[in-house]
Amino acid sequence: MMLWEILFAIGIALVMTAIFAVLFRRTGPWASYLVFFAIIFLGAWAAGVWLAPLGPHIFGVYWIPFLVFGLIFALLLAAMVGPSPRSMWGRRSRAVEQREREEPTSSAGYDLFFVALLIVFMAAIIFGYLFR
Repeated sequence: MMLWEILFAIGIALVMTAIFAVLFRRTGPWASYLVFFAIIFLGAWAAGVWLAPLGPHIFGVYWIPFLVFGLIFALLLAAMVGPSPRSMWGRRSRAVEQREREEPTSSAGYDLFFVALLIVFMAAIIFGYLFR
Protein backbone atom coordinates (compact mmCIF):
# COMPACT_ATOMS: atom_id res chain seq x y z
CA MET A 1 0.00 0.00 0.00
CA MET A 2 2.87 2.37 0.75
CA LEU A 3 4.15 1.95 -2.81
CA TRP A 4 0.79 3.03 -4.24
CA GLU A 5 0.69 6.03 -1.93
CA ILE A 6 4.14 7.08 -3.13
CA LEU A 7 3.07 6.63 -6.76
CA PHE A 8 -0.08 8.69 -6.23
CA ALA A 9 1.93 11.46 -4.55
CA ILE A 10 4.47 11.42 -7.39
CA GLY A 11 1.73 11.55 -10.02
CA ILE A 12 -0.06 14.44 -8.37
CA ALA A 13 3.21 16.31 -7.83
CA LEU A 14 4.15 15.83 -11.50
CA VAL A 15 0.78 17.11 -12.69
CA MET A 16 0.83 20.12 -10.34
CA THR A 17 4.42 20.96 -11.28
CA ALA A 18 3.59 20.75 -14.99
CA ILE A 19 0.49 22.91 -14.60
CA PHE A 20 2.20 25.61 -12.55
CA ALA A 21 5.40 25.56 -14.62
CA VAL A 22 3.81 25.64 -18.06
CA LEU A 23 0.56 27.54 -17.58
CA PHE A 24 1.40 29.94 -14.78
CA ARG A 25 5.23 30.00 -15.00
CA ARG A 26 5.43 29.87 -11.20
CA THR A 27 7.70 27.71 -9.06
CA GLY A 28 7.47 29.55 -5.78
CA PRO A 29 10.40 31.49 -4.34
CA TRP A 30 12.88 29.03 -5.84
CA ALA A 31 13.67 29.12 -9.53
CA SER A 32 13.77 25.34 -9.65
CA TYR A 33 11.05 22.96 -10.81
CA LEU A 34 12.70 20.18 -8.82
CA VAL A 35 12.29 22.05 -5.52
CA PHE A 36 8.67 22.85 -6.39
CA PHE A 37 8.07 19.18 -7.22
CA ALA A 38 9.75 17.98 -4.00
CA ILE A 39 7.57 20.18 -1.79
CA ILE A 40 4.37 19.19 -3.57
CA PHE A 41 5.36 15.50 -3.49
CA LEU A 42 6.24 15.40 0.20
CA GLY A 43 3.26 17.58 1.17
CA ALA A 44 0.78 15.42 -0.75
CA TRP A 45 2.32 12.24 0.62
CA ALA A 46 2.22 13.51 4.22
CA ALA A 47 -1.39 14.62 3.81
CA GLY A 48 -2.34 11.26 2.32
CA VAL A 49 -0.75 9.43 5.25
CA TRP A 50 -2.26 11.58 8.01
CA LEU A 51 -5.73 12.53 6.80
CA ALA A 52 -8.79 10.34 7.19
CA PRO A 53 -9.68 8.28 4.11
CA LEU A 54 -11.94 10.33 1.87
CA GLY A 55 -13.65 9.58 -1.42
CA PRO A 56 -13.22 6.59 -3.68
CA HIS A 57 -10.14 4.44 -3.49
CA ILE A 58 -7.94 3.11 -6.25
CA PHE A 59 -5.59 0.21 -5.47
CA GLY A 60 -6.48 0.67 -1.80
CA VAL A 61 -5.42 4.33 -1.74
CA TYR A 62 -7.89 7.12 -1.02
CA TRP A 63 -6.59 9.70 -3.48
CA ILE A 64 -8.70 12.78 -2.62
CA PRO A 65 -6.43 13.98 0.27
CA PHE A 66 -3.37 13.62 -1.98
CA LEU A 67 -4.98 15.72 -4.71
CA VAL A 68 -6.49 18.40 -2.48
CA PHE A 69 -3.35 19.03 -0.47
CA GLY A 70 -1.10 18.81 -3.52
CA LEU A 71 -3.17 21.62 -5.02
CA ILE A 72 -3.14 23.61 -1.77
CA PHE A 73 0.66 23.39 -1.46
CA ALA A 74 1.11 24.33 -5.13
CA LEU A 75 -1.12 27.38 -4.71
CA LEU A 76 0.69 28.44 -1.53
CA LEU A 77 4.09 28.15 -3.18
CA ALA A 78 2.94 30.06 -6.26
CA ALA A 79 1.49 32.78 -4.05
CA MET A 80 4.78 33.23 -2.16
CA VAL A 81 6.17 35.16 -5.10
CA GLY A 82 4.61 38.50 -5.89
CA PRO A 83 3.61 39.64 -9.34
CA SER A 84 6.29 40.06 -11.92
CA PRO A 85 7.83 43.57 -11.91
CA ARG A 86 7.51 43.83 -15.69
CA SER A 87 5.44 46.35 -17.54
CA MET A 88 2.57 45.31 -19.79
CA TRP A 89 5.01 45.19 -22.73
CA GLY A 90 7.27 42.68 -21.00
CA ARG A 91 10.10 45.07 -20.13
CA ARG A 92 11.38 45.93 -16.70
CA SER A 93 10.92 49.49 -15.61
CA ARG A 94 14.01 51.59 -14.91
CA ALA A 95 13.02 51.97 -11.25
CA VAL A 96 12.83 48.19 -10.79
CA GLU A 97 16.21 47.68 -12.46
CA GLN A 98 17.82 50.36 -10.30
CA ARG A 99 16.33 48.92 -7.09
CA GLU A 100 17.59 45.43 -7.99
CA ARG A 101 21.11 46.78 -8.52
CA GLU A 102 21.07 48.60 -5.18
CA GLU A 103 19.42 45.86 -3.09
CA PRO A 104 20.72 42.38 -3.86
CA THR A 105 18.25 39.69 -2.82
CA SER A 106 19.21 36.91 -0.48
CA SER A 107 17.72 33.46 -0.70
CA ALA A 108 19.03 32.32 2.70
CA GLY A 109 15.62 32.73 4.31
CA TYR A 110 13.95 30.68 1.60
CA ASP A 111 16.64 28.01 1.83
CA LEU A 112 16.15 27.70 5.57
CA PHE A 113 12.39 27.51 5.05
CA PHE A 114 12.88 24.78 2.44
CA VAL A 115 15.09 22.64 4.70
CA ALA A 116 12.72 23.07 7.66
CA LEU A 117 9.74 22.17 5.49
CA LEU A 118 11.44 19.04 4.17
CA ILE A 119 12.32 17.92 7.69
CA VAL A 120 8.75 18.48 8.91
CA PHE A 121 7.24 16.64 5.94
CA MET A 122 9.60 13.68 6.32
CA ALA A 123 8.93 13.47 10.05
CA ALA A 124 5.18 13.62 9.40
CA ILE A 125 5.44 10.80 6.86
CA ILE A 126 7.57 8.60 9.13
CA PHE A 127 5.37 9.17 12.20
CA GLY A 128 2.26 8.67 10.09
CA TYR A 129 3.39 5.18 9.13
CA LEU A 130 4.65 4.36 12.63
CA PHE A 131 1.39 5.24 14.36
CA ARG A 132 -1.10 3.84 11.86
